Amino acid sequence: MMAAPLRDEAARARIRTELDRNFVVEAGAGTGKTQLLVDRVESLVASGRARLAAVVAITFTEKAAAELRVKIRERIESRLHDVGAARERFRTALEDLEIAPISTIHAFAADLLRERPVEAGVDPAFTVADELSASLFRTEAWDRWLEGQKDAGGGALRELIECGVSLGHLRSVGDALLRYRDVVVEPWDGGPAPRDPLDWLKAAAPQMRACIAGIGTDCLVPSDAAADALRDLERTLDLFARLGDAEVRRGILSGLKLKVRGSQGNWTSGVLTRIRDRLAALGDDLEALRAAHAHRLTAGAVNWLRGYAGVYQALKAREGVLDFDDLLLKARDLLRDNREVRAYFQRRFDAILVDEFQDTDPLQAEVVFFLAEDGARAPAWDQVLLRPGKLFIVGDPKQSIYAFRRADIETYERAKEVLLRSGGVEDITANFRSAAPVLTAVNEIFQGRMRRPPDGRYQPDYVALNPSPGTRASDDSPALMLLYPGKQDPEETDVATRRRREAEVLAAFLRHHIDRGTWKIGADRRPARFGDVALLFRGMSDVGLYEDALTRCQIPYRVTSSRTFYRREEIGWLLNVLHAVEHPTDPVAVWGALRSPLFGCSDRDVYEFVAAAAGSLDYRAAAAPPAPERSAGTAAPESIAAAYAVLRDLHRARLQLSVPRMVEEVLARTHVLETFLLLPQGEQRVANVKKVVTLARALEESGILTFRAFVHWLRDMEEEAVDEAESPTVEEGDDVVRIMSIHAAKGLEFPIVVIPDLGRGPGGRVDHLLIQRAGARAAAHVGKVRDWPIQSQEYEALKDDQSRRSDAERLRVLYVAMTRAKDALILPVFPRPAKGSPKGSIQEDLDSFLPDRPEWGKTHRGWLVVDGEGIPRAADDAPPVRMRLPDGPASEADPAVRERGAWVRAREAAALSAGAPDPVQNPSALVDHEALRALESLRAALEFEPGGRALGALVHAVLAVIPLDRPDLAEVYAAYFAKQAGLSDAVEHRAVALVRAALTAAGSRLAPGARVHREVPFAAAGPQGVVEGAMDMVVAGPDGTAVIDFKTDAVSADQHGALRAIYSTQLEQYLAVVRRVVPGTVTGEVVFLYVEEGPPAPDRAGG
Repeated sequence: MMAAPLRDEAARARIRTELDRNFVVEAGAGTGKTQLLVDRVESLVASGRARLAAVVAITFTEKAAAELRVKIRERIESRLHDVGAARERFRTALEDLEIAPISTIHAFAADLLRERPVEAGVDPAFTVADELSASLFRTEAWDRWLEGQKDAGGGALRELIECGVSLGHLRSVGDALLRYRDVVVEPWDGGPAPRDPLDWLKAAAPQMRACIAGIGTDCLVPSDAAADALRDLERTLDLFARLGDAEVRRGILSGLKLKVRGSQGNWTSGVLTRIRDRLAALGDDLEALRAAHAHRLTAGAVNWLRGYAGVYQALKAREGVLDFDDLLLKARDLLRDNREVRAYFQRRFDAILVDEFQDTDPLQAEVVFFLAEDGARAPAWDQVLLRPGKLFIVGDPKQSIYAFRRADIETYERAKEVLLRSGGVEDITANFRSAAPVLTAVNEIFQGRMRRPPDGRYQPDYVALNPSPGTRASDDSPALMLLYPGKQDPEETDVATRRRREAEVLAAFLRHHIDRGTWKIGADRRPARFGDVALLFRGMSDVGLYEDALTRCQIPYRVTSSRTFYRREEIGWLLNVLHAVEHPTDPVAVWGALRSPLFGCSDRDVYEFVAAAAGSLDYRAAAAPPAPERSAGTAAPESIAAAYAVLRDLHRARLQLSVPRMVEEVLARTHVLETFLLLPQGEQRVANVKKVVTLARALEESGILTFRAFVHWLRDMEEEAVDEAESPTVEEGDDVVRIMSIHAAKGLEFPIVVIPDLGRGPGGRVDHLLIQRAGARAAAHVGKVRDWPIQSQEYEALKDDQSRRSDAERLRVLYVAMTRAKDALILPVFPRPAKGSPKGSIQEDLDSFLPDRPEWGKTHRGWLVVDGEGIPRAADDAPPVRMRLPDGPASEADPAVRERGAWVRAREAAALSAGAPDPVQNPSALVDHEALRALESLRAALEFEPGGRALGALVHAVLAVIPLDRPDLAEVYAAYFAKQAGLSDAVEHRAVALVRAALTAAGSRLAPGARVHREVPFAAAGPQGVVEGAMDMVVAGPDGTAVIDFKTDAVSADQHGALRAIYSTQLEQYLAVVRRVVPGTVTGEVVFLYVEEGPPAPDRAGG
């Protein structure tokens, strides 16, 4: 019986036979795109139209290029038995196969540049930096650029840092500018100088004061929200009056709030409306002012970051390296600007075939179209007239999901328009991958949902997939399942809890159905195994929850792509040690290294060990510092001395060993591999840390790798959460569930596909650079200070534009995920909440498709609805192992029994001792309690002092932040903190007097050049446990160090002596702590700020 023809057979025939025609082939998922390319190549060779050595075949990945080369070889070998001229052509093609340009676009561009390096302006012996090496070059360039900027006075960087913009954000903007350096070429114009915020405030302040005055004349309810907001505004204006110009400018731009709420019924008729209108008008002016200053700062940042780009380019040029973007950019420039070279390469190549064109970079499109032109005449790629039959591109716009890699679906649509001037479009729809129920479900979900929007070409119209003659029809094996992890409304539960529940239910679901053999797979309908299942995630940040759930259900798995590799616990521990080896003066890194499992030192041991060395964590001393005196029965911290010795050796060795060998030495000296094997998921931990050595070897080829550069690069990878797969501990064919991102799964297929975490939103990622190629527009966002976004003026408009394109791509991501399935497709979904699924989530795209009220065990549009809560769960813990012992008690006369009993008692005693935390005391607990009892009657009277203890807390809060030379600010700060604590005006006024007294006392004790530290925290081990607290003020001057402790007790002058006795022990504790870490003379005094019989007047009690 003859097989039924494919619905698209006529289109496939035209692709094979119409060799004088250019084609855009839009081939849906699973339709055999590679087969179409091989058919076209075969026809070109068989007809004599092209030699294989002159046929360019461009694929998306190196793996795809290798597979295409193999398939072309197989097709050629199958034709070697032809007769006549065709046989000779295929024999020649077999000889040409190894030199045929079948490769990725980057490898092809590199070949073009190597053939004409002089015209391209590149080093003839250049090497190519892959993304891994390029990231190392960027890290090194950033470090060098910042190092050179340290001594630069003023400028954009200083202004940005003073505004609160982080270096991390600036680095992100800089990297984005590098990625789009073909688009952002010219310096940015910051526009005309905006109005000085001080001038704006001078004009606006009277109007704000007039609004504030309405509180006293027209507010009927003093507690009204509008009145509170106006009082806050008044305090802000008062504070501005006392600050310097620079502080006021920043305060206006980043912190001034002019919106008031409140109730109109609490005000005289119409007044609150007039206040709101007046402040709203001022607010509009302020927003325009903020936008202008933000645009100026952003332009300054972009122009400053051009220096970083320059260092990056110079560093690569010195090493004779081009990155992937360089290859495309220089190849495009060579073909566009040198028409003689363009004509040369046009003659070289007879045909150009491009796969996965929907994911093309715009530069790739330019290279391809210039080479396919009929003559070298056009000044721009989209103006070329193509040579008939020379260009053949295959793509599926429904699978365009790589915008983050510069793929641009609108460039694809523009390229299709250019090709249609001298060619045609063919739709290929016959699917050879998925079972009929899966195809039906895919078509139903996307038909009508995926369509071209009226405002652009960033979404294609959906073209349905058709079953092929061999497509499996429905049978008793469920192909479509909606798995509901919970019945309750997800609005009642936080996102993390829902995600954890979904992971637990999904793991139990897979365990249950694989064990039962629910799914039948393949043509032979065998029972499914774990190795048939793939979990495809939109985002990988919470994959750990699903790993834990699979582990509890004893389901083997392998993570093949993850953004969490550099943030894995074991990688962080290793990075701490590597950082400490390179930076011995970084106390956080050294402390983290000592506390990690690589050295295993306790906090107490580290603290006491370092305290004996006058606070130093620098391990480079000739000998490790001696251990301090310890209580009887406590062993000296030998582990720390050993760790210091290892760190010193490693620090010296880092300049002598290669970086990979150095990492291996760290692993060997710390015995980390043995340690990690004893931890949960030990084999995976060991494989991951070994992968760090592999990464070092790969980066060593860059020529710029130093140990310091490697450590900084690892830190960058950790902060940026770069995508990197964990090191595999299983083989490719093992029976394990695959866990990967949807993007990584593109081009693959699996018998059973699960798409978890459909409720995940887009996250809080900020696009630091937005590009709109159609209008040649660009906008940047360099940071946010409070509620003030520092970004260019067009950013919000481009952000809205980008948001629509991101929503369109999200739908295409779902299409890619669903079309990976061959036999079964499972969607874990929660019941749709009343207000809809989370904004920006994939489940939002499914809301109109999912049932309003799921009915368990029934089908909904072909999908079996499954109650996840009814699936048997795995036990949290394995059952205990029980052994029956002989009857009767063991004899105490048995030496082994006595020895074990002693060991058990000693172990229990040690566990109790080690597990009991040291008592932690506040310094106030150290007072002389006998003296305290003598003053009990006085203290009882003090309960009536305005504010009591709250007064002291308020005074200390103000003293912690107020400038020491600005007693005039005492009222402003006291008012702020009093409002925060809800204290009365009486307490606030008393606190102002005491603060001024304290500032007077402090000023009299400050020698020229003295350094003042306030609210200095400390923790010290004492005979009664650990004492933790903070010292009010520590003054380091040329004559020594002084500790000042302010007291707000209300006492008479003749009672000072008794009160001194109370605080003497506390002061001595402060002095003992400071003397342990500070050399030289250390003195201290208690300063009483209040005397009962008169105004506040400081009195000191020395120590």
